[in-house]
Amino acid sequence: MKQKLLLQSLSPLALLTIIKNFSFVMCDDAGQKLEATGFIMANLPLLVVISFCTIWLMLAVWSLISFYAFKYADKKDGFSISLIKHRDEDSLDFFLTLILPLLIDNINTWQGLTLFFVIIALIWGLLSNTKLFYANPILSLLGYHIAEITFKNNEEKKANSYIAIYLGELTGKHNIEYKDITQDVMLVKEM
Repeated sequence: MKQKLLLQSLSPLALLTIIKNFSFVMCDDAGQKLEATGFIMANLPLLVVISFCTIWLMLAVWSLISFYAFKYADKKDGFSISLIKHRDEDSLDFFLTLILPLLIDNINTWQGLTLFFVIIALIWGLLSNTKLFYANPILSLLGYHIAEITFKNNEEKKANSYIAIYLGELTGKHNIEYKDITQDVMLVKEM
């Protein structure tokens, strides 16, 4: 589920990249309209990026559907928590620091195409090795929130603080049900 949420959290970059770069070279240097082969050759880096981003967006929609299915199966319930801190600003920080700066200016060149894929690979690698994937701007837009919690009466989860992704309210006044996404990030619902 972590990889699916990671894919989903970076999907605004794919959408914004398509919107920003959806301008094709239609004519040659002499002003003549390009034939199909000429059009493809003149726009090949852009066509590669737009195809990649379109597939990325389709996979992000699939991962969102998977997330909705994930949240209904194999939950553990009946535990009380202490709410340490709401962390809703993490989604905004993620968007401003990781998504907006990555909108590369000239993606219709091989250099721009290479730079785009290298940056995506680096960000993917960094986020895969951290727990920052939880700061998902898509889930935030859908009304999900983030909090840091500790468990009061769960021997398995007693020692650490955890990141809780939740929809609605999380006050710590009622028992919760949860489902682990990773070792220290979970989907939580107050009952």
